[in-house]
Amino acid sequence: MEKIEFEFRLTLKEYRNGVSYLSKSQWLTRILYFVGSICILDFLFSLDSSNEVETEWNLLFIGIALLVLIPYLIYRSIAKRYNSLPRIRELVKYSVSENEIQVIGESYNITLKTANVLKVKETKLILFFYENKTQAHLIPKRVLNESDLKKLKEILNK
Repeated sequence: MEKIEFEFRLTLKEYRNGVSYLSKSQWLTRILYFVGSICILDFLFSLDSSNEVETEWNLLFIGIALLVLIPYLIYRSIAKRYNSLPRIRELVKYSVSENEIQVIGESYNITLKTANVLKVKETKLILFFYENKTQAHLIPKRVLNESDLKKLKEILNK
């Protein structure tokens, strides 16, 4: 099989989309969203109850913090990280064959075995492949045509 070669420079939108997707798929983030939802629902039910117990406003504030404030802060920190780390904005060249993936950035050169790819995920805009449990490579789908995208997924999923 021939090599698949492509290059790209991640945009802030792509980086933000990728990191947001990755953070939302982590169990801690899901737990925080669940707890925030429970706090808001509990607050709403306490408004409706006929008990003379004071409405627990702190539940509303905790729920809002978990569902709105924390995601906003994450969103802002992604932009800060993108702008402060030049490595993220470098032109990156990928060369993918049956046995290895070569990643060449302006300041780094990495060679990975395709057998070591743990998992592959994708969104509408981005293809992710994990080289370990915490480190994923983000590849914008805009840089691949349909046939190369299909071949790349086949190679990475082996």
